[in-house]
Amino acid sequence: MNNPKETFDTLLKKKQKDQSEYEQLAKAAKALKFFEQMKEILIKGIKAFPENISMRLELAQSYGNMMRKLKTVEQRTLYCNQAKEQYEYLIKHNLADNIVYSSYGKLMSSFGDFTASETYFKKSLEIKPDDAITRAAYKDMYCDFARKLLDTQDFSRAETYLKKALEIKEDDPKAHTEYGIILMQKGAFLTQAETHFLRAIELNKRFYKAHFHYSLLLLAEDNHKEAKKHLELALEYCPAQLKDYINDGFKRMRKSDGSIQTLKSKGYNNVPKGNQPEKAEYYEKHSPHKHRSAKTHRRNKNEK
Repeated sequence: MNNPKETFDTLLKKKQKDQSEYEQLAKAAKALKFFEQMKEILIKGIKAFPENISMRLELAQSYGNMMRKLKTVEQRTLYCNQAKEQYEYLIKHNLADNIVYSSYGKLMSSFGDFTASETYFKKSLEIKPDDAITRAAYKDMYCDFARKLLDTQDFSRAETYLKKALEIKEDDPKAHTEYGIILMQKGAFLTQAETHFLRAIELNKRFYKAHFHYSLLLLAEDNHKEAKKHLELALEYCPAQLKDYINDGFKRMRKSDGSIQTLKSKGYNNVPKGNQPEKAEYYEKHSPHKHRSAKTHRRNKNEK
């Protein structure tokens, strides 16, 4: 039966189902977007066949997908814990494969448990080293952890994790951009940061974050012409909700009588004088992925 509706109606009527029929019924429900019914079918199937890997994995992943649509923290936490329960059963009973380990590693990352996340991604890659999906998720975990460390100004550890991300996937524009930001915040040579921004742009010319942060580096070097060029590209490629923020960059350039003063007025500290500074401690308060307004920045600054 290739018709999902026909399969669903036929199997749903059956009182006694084997493992294969529960799997087919859940698959048909998923195809029809009957997600709540799919969840109930999987729960019944797992109760009847506790060691069925595919149904437990499907249930855990369905909890993860539904979790993203929930509005309250309590609901998301509940679904997240239910997904965790399914993965842990498979791991505890030695039923896990590389997909289970990878999915559990991703879930642990969402919990903020990066040590466990790293452990299970490694287990997944031990089974299947060249799995592209796992490697991409593993890399994203390191990038996410590095971003959290940036928020606490733990630049050294953030750099360590971004190096790990690039070891896993060197051709990732996101990781190169984050690394460039860290090098600026640490007060590293601007040319090192520039290398990563340009590599990110080479990998994806439409990656607006790389253009945006590279424009700030160029602004610190008083290279207004190139800075304007990359701000324009950032504006062209950025999501609609960030266009006002990028436009604000143009306003700052037009109003400024010098890029160094512009940066200092916006919180970029210790920017050296001269056209080719050796160092710049780049304290980024308005990163596009934070969506923070100038008003919020001022309020947070006053609270310190």
